[in-house]
Amino acid sequence: MGTQGARTDVVVSVREGHALEDVVEALQQAGLSVDESLPEIGVVKGSTQTSNVSALASLGGVEAVERSGEVRLPPPESPVQ
Repeated sequence: MGTQGARTDVVVSVREGHALEDVVEALQQAGLSVDESLPEIGVVKGSTQTSNVSALASLGGVEAVERSGEVRLPPPESPVQ
């Protein structure tokens, strides 16, 4: 499978002064599958095609689109901390 069909998880920061609901609607129309909306902090979490990340970032009301990653920490008893 090529990168065109690959999906990536993203975290979208909504620009201050923009209605979160309006930005969420625009993001969905642009191809974001919304998993969670956090109005208290102006953040939307979801997934989109990897090739679509730049298009989401250019939407009005969007401050930033960051690919979310997974962080793994060693167990507490591990010598490496």
